[in-house]
Amino acid sequence: MKHTLSIRCDGGTIQTRQGTYDVASGHLMRMLNIARVWRAEGGDVNLVVNDKNRGTENILHRFLEIGCKISQTHSNESGTLEDAQEFSELFASHHGDFAYIDGYHFNSDFQRYIHQRGIPFAMQVDANDQGPYFADLIIGGHINAPSMHFDSLPNTTFLLGTPFALLDTSFASLNQLQRVTPQVATHLLVTLGASDQFMDTEKCLNGLLRLPRSPHADQWLSSLEIVTLVGATNNRLSQIRSVATALTKERNVRINVIHDTRAIRDFMTWSDIAFSATG
Repeated sequence: MKHTLSIRCDGGTIQTRQGTYDVASGHLMRMLNIARVWRAEGGDVNLVVNDKNRGTENILHRFLEIGCKISQTHSNESGTLEDAQEFSELFASHHGDFAYIDGYHFNSDFQRYIHQRGIPFAMQVDANDQGPYFADLIIGGHINAPSMHFDSLPNTTFLLGTPFALLDTSFASLNQLQRVTPQVATHLLVTLGASDQFMDTEKCLNGLLRLPRSPHADQWLSSLEIVTLVGATNNRLSQIRSVATALTKERNVRINVIHDTRAIRDFMTWSDIAFSATG
């Protein structure tokens, strides 16, 4: 029997002096992994996003590519009671069997509303600050999740800790990988999130550019090959490429800047060392 999953997830924004940046692409990406597995098992997936969100079109297109449907809520803010009501109505119209909620907006009031409407759902968490929780299933794949206390329903099921991290399905083939770590790293991966709102990619590359000159440093830099991954919602691609060009001209570093890759597993396998973070 085919089952229907409704996912409620958004991209969010942050306002800085440099502009407005998307900061929730990671939520959508891990829900994309859930959607892939659900679709592979023959189920239907409906992704529900708020129509006020911008900058995640490339990621949303990936949901469409695997046969998901996308619907929108129209409330002024995500996670409000109005938003919960709209989601509940969409869940019913999609004939949903289960819901998956991921995002910092979806507080206790939002959860209570959909729970009272009889919607069984999982809540993806990065902290324990959205309670009391009304989810049937709470999932947290970060390393300190098992030590957290959650104010939840008595019958809530917990999947906490790194065994439950939502990795891209392509990583499954690396389960038996035997890595050999060289004494001196020559393959450097720089990957600092989809939006990198604090411009850490440029800081990393500028740090290499400004290394004090010495025969040892110059020899290492000339042996270095760098792959810099720029996320789908990072709006500073041209500035990053400018720094990369300077690094090549001034320090003889081989560097490749790649935008919105789908081969993250391959680059992680290739690298000896990485500057890596969410963002």
